[in-house]
Amino acid sequence: MASPKKPSFVAIPEKKAPVVRRRGLLQRLSMIELKRNNEEREYIVENLSMLMDAGVTITAALAALEEEITSSRLKWAIGTMREEIDEGSSFWRALEKTNMFSRAVVALVKIGEEVGRLPENLKVVALQQRKEENIRSKVRSAMIYPLLVVSLTIVVGLGVAWFVLPRIATSLSYFRVELPAITRWLVVFGNFLKLYGAWAVPSFLIALLLCVYFFFFFERTKFIGQSVLFWLPGVKQLMQQVEIAKFGFIFGTLLDAGLSITEAADSLTSATGTKRYKQFYTYMKTMIDEGEAFQKIFAQYPSSKKLVPASVQQMIVMSEQSGKLSVTLLKVGEVYEEKTDNSAKNLMVVLEPILLIFIAVGVLLMALAVLLPIYSLMRGIR
Repeated sequence: MASPKKPSFVAIPEKKAPVVRRRGLLQRLSMIELKRNNEEREYIVENLSMLMDAGVTITAALAALEEEITSSRLKWAIGTMREEIDEGSSFWRALEKTNMFSRAVVALVKIGEEVGRLPENLKVVALQQRKEENIRSKVRSAMIYPLLVVSLTIVVGLGVAWFVLPRIATSLSYFRVELPAITRWLVVFGNFLKLYGAWAVPSFLIALLLCVYFFFFFERTKFIGQSVLFWLPGVKQLMQQVEIAKFGFIFGTLLDAGLSITEAADSLTSATGTKRYKQFYTYMKTMIDEGEAFQKIFAQYPSSKKLVPASVQQMIVMSEQSGKLSVTLLKVGEVYEEKTDNSAKNLMVVLEPILLIFIAVGVLLMALAVLLPIYSLMRGIR
């Protein structure tokens, strides 16, 4: 027996007076934090999908979630959505109001609400978020080990230069031993840390953190860090595969859900944080608006093969001509997700010998700085 059609939301016949939720500075900062918290976004989407699939209306589902959760940030977001819907707004507009989700997610919710398959599209959104988080976790896992090794090496080097070398230099000065150049340099550095290390080391660490923030996280300047990463062997390949996996899965999902190719292409620009891919997607959307095919888009965009491999371009062009674009894009996303996993593992294999060489050079310099003057002293005693 056919199941009854589930309403996407319940409209309130008598419009209520709007309830103004005042947000102070702490709440605004909490919303910025919420925007970046993928687990909480997944929690909202997955639970809404399950409740609506069970026949619960959107307002009742939101009310149930608001009573259940304890996070003040989630309560604010869900309360905002409830108020918007109670005032007669559609769910996708209420979702957009919270500024929690990308345009791709809002577009999926919008088309699901319009065609009466909102629970199904919410499941697609939840799956998309899980895949994106899975890709991000693989990239983070690949970068944690080298960052940890480099950080420990710097800390140990600073400790030796700060506490050990000045004492050795003091001891050797009694014997009037001529120190080699490398030892003199390190001793000067150690004496500087001994005198000014209390403010020099914290200042250096703060400056390093600020550089990392501005080069990799600050919206207006992070393209500099991205350019550096795209220059590094291994890392460049991993970043390209991450972007192709997101491109295939998001673009294919949106097309499969019923969005037009123009709307799907427009949503891609908000789904990536890499400047060169964002520029490419903007160009692609403009060309699609003008009625151009992918073959011409790839041919005319400068260095398109550096962003999208030639094999992937050929598959997209052929699938567009055969009318199976969404199927091919989803397959591309699946294949490149597996490649991302393999590249993350291979990156560790490539970085390990490089890190070992880096550590070995540092240890060798320290050993020479300490042992050469001792060798000179022993020769003088003889």
